[in-house]
Amino acid sequence: MPDFTDIFGEDFEVILEQLDNLSPEQEILLLGIIEKAAVQAEIIELQIQQELATMISNGMSQKGAEMAIKVDLKKGGTLHGLVQNYIKSSIIEGVNQSSRLGQYEQYDLDVGTFKWVTVSGHRICEDCESRAGDTGTFNYHADKGLPGAGWSICKQYCYCVLDPTGDISQNITVPTESGIREKGA
Repeated sequence: MPDFTDIFGEDFEVILEQLDNLSPEQEILLLGIIEKAAVQAEIIELQIQQELATMISNGMSQKGAEMAIKVDLKKGGTLHGLVQNYIKSSIIEGVNQSSRLGQYEQYDLDVGTFKWVTVSGHRICEDCESRAGDTGTFNYHADKGLPGAGWSICKQYCYCVLDPTGDISQNITVPTESGIREKGA
């Protein structure tokens, strides 16, 4: 195993010390995100290999193709966009899922029912829209797909919540002071 302090600096010691304090659920979430990032890195590597092979088979030199890939990655080309989207989605997923973990820790998930609630201020996908107001046990929702678990069109960009009280409207409207809303909302 590499010495992460050598790689990331002495500040990383504090982070490493905190890893011992993770709950099993937090550890599963973190390991899942790390595993997903590793798979995404492999996908990017394969995409780069495919782009290189295409350019070379179409008559470009190895050196020219490699330079074109470097330019793409530096100047916002297709590969750059792929990397950027993977990073963005991983950050959003990590934040949303860690928030949900905190919410789930506050409730006895084996008791009572939970209502699916959509949250405005961004696009709500048709999968989540169809679940708005759907009520059942936590396991019922886990079987159908929890918010942000990846089953819906919105994948990790899901901002829906499960309401254990049943008192929240099935569609929460979030006012925006600036009037700025996500495109398509």
